[in-house]
Amino acid sequence: MAIKITKSTFKKVPEGRQELFIENVELVPSGKPQKVIFNYKHENGATMKETLDFNKEVPVKILGSRCDVLYDGKLPEGTEIEPTDLPEMFLNKIATCMIKYKEVGDKTYVNIGWVESYRDGVVDKPDVADEDDDL
Repeated sequence: MAIKITKSTFKKVPEGRQELFIENVELVPSGKPQKVIFNYKHENGATMKETLDFNKEVPVKILGSRCDVLYDGKLPEGTEIEPTDLPEMFLNKIATCMIKYKEVGDKTYVNIGWVESYRDGVVDKPDVADEDDDL
């Protein structure tokens, strides 16, 4: 198999207010989760991964804030959410959020500044013919 050179096919999530589809939420390691990994996809095809560590104060506060946004602020302060519930809560949602870039040397880091809202995402499903179509 020949290897072909490709020129910058990488797309970044645009900076500013964007909508990101949460296509995967994974707890690692699966036995006793220490982190949650969110995989996002933008409508332009760009993807983004975010890892939040349960053992660090700031990521836990971020998760708490996002859970509050997910539930429209209806849960009382101090409500505890189990890490194992996160995939079911966030998977296939669309996050309306503020994307910020951070330039470090020759690298650009794409980060979520904050999330404004979540809504159910639209998942493309293949068309399935009705059983009556054969008659």
